[in-house]
Amino acid sequence: MLATKVLKAFVGVLVVPLLAFPQLSYADWGGHHSRPQHYRYQDHPRPGLHVSIIPPGSFTIRLGGSRYFYAEGVYYYRSGRDYVVVAPPVGARVASIPRDYKVVVVNGRRYYTDNVHYYAHGPRGYEVVQQPRVKVVYKR
Repeated sequence: MLATKVLKAFVGVLVVPLLAFPQLSYADWGGHHSRPQHYRYQDHPRPGLHVSIIPPGSFTIRLGGSRYFYAEGVYYYRSGRDYVVVAPPVGARVASIPRDYKVVVVNGRRYYTDNVHYYAHGPRGYEVVQQPRVKVVYKR
């Protein structure tokens, strides 16, 4: 009897609030987060995720005959009725990148990275580039 009361109290205090207020990930939204600056790149949906809508304010990037959409640090590609999250296409240019990207200098050039994707900054904004190769010079 006491065990039943304790179990009911446990469910009422801990489980019910979890069910009532589930934490949604960035990929689960049914619309748009109003404060995207609080999301780190690692919190963004991963490539391959299909979504039916993309955030308002996204813009189109045309690259090599393909059309991509960019919003809040995430790239999308239209596939049928859905949008598919894709890796940043090399050559794409955007005005801004996620705040949590780190600066690295490789072979004397500055890049911005999340350790997976790389951007180089230029006069026309940030351009997605291939991961730079490190040049090692041995001196005798």
